[in-house]
Amino acid sequence: MGDRWDSDQALIIEETNPDQAKVILTSMLKNVDNSMYRFFQLNSEGKVPWGTNELLGIAEGGVGLALNKYYEENTPQDVKDKMAEVIKKVTDGEITVKTVF
Repeated sequence: MGDRWDSDQALIIEETNPDQAKVILTSMLKNVDNSMYRFFQLNSEGKVPWGTNELLGIAEGGVGLALNKYYEENTPQDVKDKMAEVIKKVTDGEITVKTVF
């Protein structure tokens, strides 16, 4: 079945269970595709930081929030505005998200 977590849960079940999908307003995303693309790009440039760890957060596109049609249709505009503001502040480095690593 593949990963059913760290993905847009509403879109995964939208065809098989539309009633449930429409009440899942958002999901947290782990953007493995972006991580892999970054690796291959760095590898082709000979810049892979071998033997080190990288933290890929919101700013790097490593994680994110599913802003799908259910989010857009059901989330009040003031909440969407606040979420956009917070995401921008994290991306710009104005807010630092603590990590255990």
